[in-house]
Amino acid sequence: MTATIKANGAESRSCPRLLLVTGYPPTTVIGGGIILRKLLDDFTNDRLKIISNANVIEALRGRGDHGQLLAVPHFGVGAFGIKVPGIRRVGRALNVLKIVTVARLALKQLVPGSSILAVPWGGELGSELFVGAYIAHVISGAPLVVYEMDEWRYSTRRAGISAIALERVFHGRILRAARSVWTISEAMADLMWERYQIKARVLPNLVVAETVTAVGNGSRVSLDEFQLVFTGAVYGAQAGAIRNVLNAIRSSFKNVSLCIYTHQSAENLACEGIVGRSVTIKPAVAPENLSSVFAQADALLLPLSFDEEQRGIVMTSLPTKTADYLISGVPILVYAPAYSSVVREAKQGQWAAVVEDASVELLNQALDRLATDIAWRRQLVLNALQTAKRKHDLKRRRAEFIRAIADTSATVHSNNAGLV
Repeated sequence: MTATIKANGAESRSCPRLLLVTGYPPTTVIGGGIILRKLLDDFTNDRLKIISNANVIEALRGRGDHGQLLAVPHFGVGAFGIKVPGIRRVGRALNVLKIVTVARLALKQLVPGSSILAVPWGGELGSELFVGAYIAHVISGAPLVVYEMDEWRYSTRRAGISAIALERVFHGRILRAARSVWTISEAMADLMWERYQIKARVLPNLVVAETVTAVGNGSRVSLDEFQLVFTGAVYGAQAGAIRNVLNAIRSSFKNVSLCIYTHQSAENLACEGIVGRSVTIKPAVAPENLSSVFAQADALLLPLSFDEEQRGIVMTSLPTKTADYLISGVPILVYAPAYSSVVREAKQGQWAAVVEDASVELLNQALDRLATDIAWRRQLVLNALQTAKRKHDLKRRRAEFIRAIADTSATVHSNNAGLV
């Protein structure tokens, strides 16, 4: 049922047979894809199969060094793409029919001893893939494991009426059917218990947390200039907060700037109001090169929107970059509402300068202290590293996740061998 495989020349943990069904597969870009890649990187093509959105798979194959797919079988399900203005919603609604396609494909790819890992994430087709995985579980009896990164209810608001309907009908059923449920944050785990009485386990992004990078000790890169750094995509959940940060910089500081490393263009961010002399846009870097980017920063920015329409996502999600920031050796500035997961985590571990009010004045005070209080900077860095070791350690937490899947599979299939 499980097999010991080799990783980097050394013996690795035992990996169960697994069928992953997700709207966005493991890759080196986009938060959820990065998390899945770290969790499943040791799986070989006889242990892991992936069903995902065909358009996403092809797009990632064309990205080169920033989009490598795992070297395992990928099976794509195509969406109904209607781009004619006014009737796009028709195509989105028709995607519900793809649930049957997903379920049939999953049943075809399942082999004896397989478990299904379902992730309700990925925008277009994300909901249909999730429900299709559940139906395959019901028909086959293969054990189901759920990993919820963005809370399904809130992410469906951008995906159309059909996705909202699927969430309302299936969310509770799927979670209760799962042998184990994992979430990205403690806040989301609390929500699962409050809403469905499901005891979920928390698994955020993971990192190698044994050492701090060369910057270390919270030291300043330059005493003449102060550079904030933000890495990753900028969308509704961050854009407003980043605009506020830029307003604070322009109003009170001449030597402070923000540098954003992203796949988005400067023109694209300008449309979000993120433009001007205080901000520089640079191309995204591969995960293995993040440490060199952080080494150029005086502080790392972790912003989330104060807009009420973003409340659901902000309250439960924990940005993937959080774990990378924790081991950077650079102080972190969290600028997010008090109800957000990231503020909850930062205050609990005391690993960041936290501004939980939209006030530009409070933001200015935090920036001033980050620039001048060296002892505080060093304490923030120390607290961050301790938190990374305790909650985000790659080797320990990944082994825990895979062991839970293997144990679930062994229990189910020993009681009902050959069911798949």
